[in-house]
Amino acid sequence: MKKIIYLIDEFCISSSSPNSKHVKDIIDFINLDKKNSSKNIFFSKNYVPGGLRPKRLFNLLKSFIYMSFFIPYISLKELNIHKSIVITTSPPMLYLYCLFLCKFSKIDCYVWFMDAHPEIEARFLQTKGFNFIARFLRYIEKKLCNNSKKIICLDESMKKRICSNNVNLDNVIVCPPWATYLGSSNFIQKVDIHLTVKFIYAGNYGKVHDLSPMSDLFSKFTLKEQSSLYLTFVGMSHKSQLEINNIFSKLGCTIEFLPRFERVDNLIHLFKEYHFGIVSLSYESIGLACPSKAYTYISQGLPIYYVGPDFTLSHDLCNQGFGVSQTDIPNIFSDWIHNLKNYYSSNSGKIFHNPKHESLRKFKNILDERI
Repeated sequence: MKKIIYLIDEFCISSSSPNSKHVKDIIDFINLDKKNSSKNIFFSKNYVPGGLRPKRLFNLLKSFIYMSFFIPYISLKELNIHKSIVITTSPPMLYLYCLFLCKFSKIDCYVWFMDAHPEIEARFLQTKGFNFIARFLRYIEKKLCNNSKKIICLDESMKKRICSNNVNLDNVIVCPPWATYLGSSNFIQKVDIHLTVKFIYAGNYGKVHDLSPMSDLFSKFTLKEQSSLYLTFVGMSHKSQLEINNIFSKLGCTIEFLPRFERVDNLIHLFKEYHFGIVSLSYESIGLACPSKAYTYISQGLPIYYVGPDFTLSHDLCNQGFGVSQTDIPNIFSDWIHNLKNYYSSNSGKIFHNPKHESLRKFKNILDERI
């Protein structure tokens, strides 16, 4: 039987978006099979920062209205074709509504977890004393997720978080969004610690991020090596800038804040001037999110400097030589800098250039399964 797979995401495919790049790879890979075809549905042409901004809220409302008609429509259209939906967790909560509609429309629904909604909202509500609403959101998530064909997580910590809500373990699969192993590289680059070591953080800085663990390590590095650190933060809100200044101002670092770039090409060009791209995840947010900044950096040959817990996708990338993890750095930071191995400055872009790599095959096998 012929099959159509609908891929649903909030933002339109763009070469500059790592998440959308993977969606495009999946579409291309699925369409290699002439028996199958795919269609993609997006609710916004460009990325819109700020989850509560009017434009994001309007897109969310529009997406709910659209899916209310779309899922019943495709269920009645061309009954001889098997239909499946792959939906990401952005826009927030839309996947729960789609699971509800798919249950009654007899359409297979695969959920691709990017950020853990509504768990993020449930934890926020708990801090405000709304425990009953938080429990209700988790109950809805459990009931509807158990109706999904498969839940696709980005790392083991996210799988563990989902299963902790009594979601069927057999229904949850870990599939990293890009190749998880490219083989070793002979390319080695050393950083002269007597020069300024430059770090860049590009993107939003919200509740799931925490850079405070960097301050202790950076203070040891600057005191021992008499070296300077240059930190650049792109697209920070005023509140985030105050927090960053509070963390790093006493270390003698040079801190620069740049506005969000209208053209991503300008940001990518800026990466060439830096040694590391910073990726952050707070310990309280393990299993809730997987920062996509890591793939933005390494796709342009910039190794990542990961600040966060173990057993995450970013930590796994560090273990494979795409950067360094905060928890794996020895007390003397320069020991690692002097012996930089597998620095993928020249070939890390290959992680994006082959649509037939292992993770895509795994993703397609998930979609091809029959229960």
